[in-house]
Amino acid sequence: MALQISFTDGNTGVQAPSSYVRVDPPAIGNSVTVTRYYNAAAGGLAPIQSRTFTLPPGVITAIQNAIVAQLYNYLKTLPEFTGAIDA
Repeated sequence: MALQISFTDGNTGVQAPSSYVRVDPPAIGNSVTVTRYYNAAAGGLAPIQSRTFTLPPGVITAIQNAIVAQLYNYLKTLPEFTGAIDA
């Protein structure tokens, strides 16, 4: 998953009309790093920008809850949890 958006660097004036923005895989914590590349094809190359954002407590809780929910869904796919239902 990624975002595509036009970008102009405020310091250098460099323009990336189709910049590719990806959230780096997070460790569960209070911040997230977002990396911007010139375009989707450059996604494996050096980024043109990287920023870290601090998440508000409510967002952190929502993310943690979503992860736990997905873990329960995953467990139900394993043979030892065949027939398990949500309680």
